[in-house]
Amino acid sequence: MNPHLGENDLDKIVTAVMKISEYRAEPTPPNDGMLRDALAVLDVSETPRYSLARALLEGLPHFDPIGRHSEILYSSLLVSMVGTFESAVSEVALYCFTKHPSALNLEQRSFTWSEITQHASIEDFQRATAAKRIAEMQYGSIIDIFESLKRCFKIDVPSEYLGFDFQEVIQRRHLVVHNSSMVSALYRDRLRGMESLPKENEQLRIDSDYLLRAADLLSVVVFHLCWATASKMLSGKDMEKFENMAVNVPYQMLQAGRFDAAQRQTRVCEHSKTRAESARLVMQVNQWLAMKLDGRLSECRQEIADWDTGVLENRFKLARHALLGENSQALEYVRQMRRDEALSMNWWLTWPLLADVREYAMMQDDFVDLTLNSTDSTIGQSVVEVPE
Repeated sequence: MNPHLGENDLDKIVTAVMKISEYRAEPTPPNDGMLRDALAVLDVSETPRYSLARALLEGLPHFDPIGRHSEILYSSLLVSMVGTFESAVSEVALYCFTKHPSALNLEQRSFTWSEITQHASIEDFQRATAAKRIAEMQYGSIIDIFESLKRCFKIDVPSEYLGFDFQEVIQRRHLVVHNSSMVSALYRDRLRGMESLPKENEQLRIDSDYLLRAADLLSVVVFHLCWATASKMLSGKDMEKFENMAVNVPYQMLQAGRFDAAQRQTRVCEHSKTRAESARLVMQVNQWLAMKLDGRLSECRQEIADWDTGVLENRFKLARHALLGENSQALEYVRQMRRDEALSMNWWLTWPLLADVREYAMMQDDFVDLTLNSTDSTIGQSVVEVPE
């Protein structure tokens, strides 16, 4: 307790703060009358004792704690997000160098007996050595790890995703951690050549839009990295298993309404071949769907119309009709696939591709019957089934 405050003084200050807070909730900003009402809680005859409290209260109506607190939250989330991204990249690199330790080029380096024997096996020693080498790479730049993966294993992330937008996110995180979000000379040096480069000592704000763009970009980069790595390191059934799992990531982006990120993720097939044809087709459908939901259907409509689905599974025939807005034809496939249990209830209810078809089914009074199929084994399950 402050020795200069009486027994009830703190209660008075809290009460005054609460009154100011009540006024801040009003549609109009606090005026002098409101402020005097709140300050009246404090005994004007005791002004010296309350001078600091009065000064804080007088400034309170002009303070926006929600905005400031949001910025702190967004900054913290950015730091956490970039840290998670860097850990994921490091794990990918560690996997590659552990699988192929000769790529570390350690022939000219010697190790003491104690350095070797502190590990339980030669495999543990190799992993620890690789982890140390990767940590050394990170001291320079995350780009150094990408360049090492490209040089040693021909694992390549398209350069369009590693440009200034990506590097700015990484450098912004450094500003938040080390320079109170103020532009530094190092930030400007690392991003030299970027358009609209902010001035030194300018404070960079982080809002929800920036955070979402950064999250989308990092998710696209790490998705392309994982797919390119799997293409080089896996084969046969292992690669097919990876592909059938990985195609669900853009699908989840579609469900979350992150259409641009989903579209850029599905472009991975333009850079890496797929082992499973079904995976390639699913990625293509989700790319078209992302473009459609993003208002860019005109860019791919003709390609969808020319898509020959004659020998493909019904789900792809359904997808073609749904993408083109041919809801009547699409609904016929839904009816057939629901009867054959080829379209689960969860898929029917959650696949963004079928949003217009579901609405059309409601107009045709078919929605309830199609949804509550008594033979559907997925009724009551809480897990959403994602199309392969």
